[in-house]
Amino acid sequence: MHAIIAGAGAIARRVGLQLTDGGYDVTLVDNNIDSLARAREAGLEVVEADATNVRALEKAGAAHAQIGVGATDTDQANLLFCQYIGATNPEAQVYARVTQGGAMDAFRAAGIHAIDTQEALSQAIIDLIGAPLLTEAMGTGDRKIVDLPVGSGLHERRIQDLALAGGVLILLVERRGADIVPQGNTVLHRGDRILLFGRAEAVHQAREQLMAIE
Repeated sequence: MHAIIAGAGAIARRVGLQLTDGGYDVTLVDNNIDSLARAREAGLEVVEADATNVRALEKAGAAHAQIGVGATDTDQANLLFCQYIGATNPEAQVYARVTQGGAMDAFRAAGIHAIDTQEALSQAIIDLIGAPLLTEAMGTGDRKIVDLPVGSGLHERRIQDLALAGGVLILLVERRGADIVPQGNTVLHRGDRILLFGRAEAVHQAREQLMAIE
């Protein structure tokens, strides 16, 4: 599984490391020398180029990317990057950081999962105030959130039948651009994506367990 991230700044590096933990081969594309150096120090693969450079994206493996993330600090660059990834591989899931709220419509019209940075930050603060225990658990270094695509082995299986060990939870099911908060009787379908949450070791074991189901 391959993911390409536009940018190598702090947000891009954090997303890259999380995706790496989730089993993805990750490539960051940026032309900022300092950001690239920090990404390399973190163990991430990088390509030194403008994130909208078509040849650079081809070199980074755009045609085979399952995930594209626009994480530069420029909405225009993120939009162009995500549009290219989506056009090159229609099966890819594309996500973007949006710095100007007024640009959200353009991203949504292009079928891009967009996150307004200011809105996300304000919501995180509200969540911290309203649910401190959950926020503390999510922030614990020993806990991970891992993304997993649903293949044919999990097609039409109920969540309650998966018997995930180690206290691992399925937090979210993404289906054709919609987010579903799952219940035990929620049925998974091929093409869904699920978010696993729990202690790092248990999450990785659960991921391997689910990927082995045929």
